[in-house]
Parts: sequence; C-alpha cells; structure tokens
Amino acid sequence: PLPPLPPLPPLPPPTLFNHHQRRRRRHCQRPFQAMEKAVVEPYENLAGLMRTAGYHVPQVRNFKLARSIFHMLNSLAVVGGGEMLLDMDQLRSLALVCAVGAWTMELLKQRSDAFKRIMFQVAQTSRS
Repeated sequence: PLPPLPPLPPLPPPTLFNHHQRRRRRHCQRPFQAMEKAVVEPYENLAGLMRTAGYHVPQVRNFKLARSIFHMLNSLAVVGGGEMLLDMDQLRSLALVCAVGAWTMELLKQRSDAFKRIMFQVAQTSRS
C-alpha cells in the first residue's frame, strides 16, 4: 500500500481563456467560465496530489473557443464538399493523404524543435 499523501497548498487556477480577446467574446465565454471553475480547479488539486505521489499527470491545455469552432466548421465543410464532389475512390485517397499529412506533422512537431518553431511562426503570421 502507498503511504498517505501529504496535504498540498492550494494551486492557483490555470487560465483557459485568452485574456486579450475576453471583451469581444465575453458573451460566448460565460458558459465556459463556469465550466472552468467547476472542472479545472478540482482537477488541478487532484493532479497536484498525484504528482507529489510520483505519478505523471498532464496539465490542463489552453482552450480557445474560436479555434475549436473554426476546426469544427472547417471539417464539416471539407467532409460535405468531399461527399458532393468526389467519388468513393477519390474520398479514400483524400482521407489517406490527409491522415498521412497530419501524422507526419505531429511526428515532426514532437521530434524536431526547429520544425515546431517554424510551424508556430507560420500559424502566427497567418493570423495577422
């Protein structure tokens, strides 16, 4: 049996939202702020206890509502367009190309700091 865990000091709650855009998106973020308060703080408290016991527990990732909505709408547009414009063999080929591309970028992002810097620089310039 493991020894009892020592009590931890309370952790500051992580911020899930982009503070620079809070004014513009305040009406959209209220439900997510409630979710943040209800979910993230207890998760981080439990994660802190588990970290002190020697377990690896990931930190909460940043959540950006606009990014999530963009990816959802983009995927719906691609799937809908593919269904209307391509036959089944072309759809399979497109799916294979997209999967290989995504896996390659993820692998390069995890293995190469230089690729990661270039990828995030491209993402930053595309937002401007």
